[in-house]
Amino acid sequence: GNVAGNPPAAARAALMEDSQIAELLPDVWFMVRGQTAAVHTAELRKEIAPEHPLYDRRGHLVVIAKCSANDNVIVADTSDPEQFFCVHLTWARHPEAAGYPITRALRRSELKAFFADYGQ
Repeated sequence: GNVAGNPPAAARAALMEDSQIAELLPDVWFMVRGQTAAVHTAELRKEIAPEHPLYDRRGHLVVIAKCSANDNVIVADTSDPEQFFCVHLTWARHPEAAGYPITRALRRSELKAFFADYGQ
């Protein structure tokens, strides 16, 4: 049977194994999975206050990649396979002030250019 919890887990697994994204990552970025992804996703959800643009999506967000040079992460939206965000985590462990964490929306089609320009 199809248990209600299966589709999100399957969607997350598909996103985490997204080799297309892994191939785009510059040297300072790496894909995250398992416990590392869980810790970063939990922190992201803590930082998003009700007025943040990602608040209504927070249950669908999962961190899939991290920059080793700073606290930027790439976040996938399990409800929309074309939608990603670059979020600068603050590690405040509580809802952030208006405007934070700094977030940039990226469509899948924009990821290649985003990473090509990153750090230039």
